[in-house]
Amino acid sequence: MPSTRPDTAAVLTVSKQVGVGRSCCGAGAPRPRLNVGEAPGITTEENEEIRRLREDVAILKAATTFFAGEPDPRNGW
Repeated sequence: MPSTRPDTAAVLTVSKQVGVGRSCCGAGAPRPRLNVGEAPGITTEENEEIRRLREDVAILKAATTFFAGEPDPRNGW
């Protein structure tokens, strides 16, 4: 079934000109619409926040593992 998106012909033309699959050319097209709230999905800012939060969780997990293996100095060990 052919796509009804207006940019399909442009994406197909550009993908042929540069020698890549059309999915490579069209993948970033909706991002500006996402960022201004015109399309549903995660904005670039939200995506960056998720990445930062995942990094924070990884650090906290590593710290938890480290401190769980250490004896508590308050117990005189």
